[in-house]
Amino acid sequence: MRFNSSKVVYALSWVAVAFATFATACWLSIVADGNYVWSAFAFAMSATPVNLGVLLLGVIPGSILYFRTGQRRDLTTLLLAGCSFVIVLAESILLWLIPMRGE
Repeated sequence: MRFNSSKVVYALSWVAVAFATFATACWLSIVADGNYVWSAFAFAMSATPVNLGVLLLGVIPGSILYFRTGQRRDLTTLLLAGCSFVIVLAESILLWLIPMRGE
């Protein structure tokens, strides 16, 4: 069977969507709890490396595949991974802008 990188990157983009959904649920619980400083720190330390992985395994390969082939699946891949990346990045930044409660 022939290796199809487009299908692999497409599957990884759906993993990115699942990660973004989970991160959003965690973010909402942190903000609803009053944005405790250690919760924000834990969110940033766990979301940042995974978000970097989404960038390296979803956004960049998806954009390369889309601009090289122009297929609809590659555009969907790019949109799914890109939106997931931007959402989690915005949540990480907003968590530090929202007033926190400390010790």
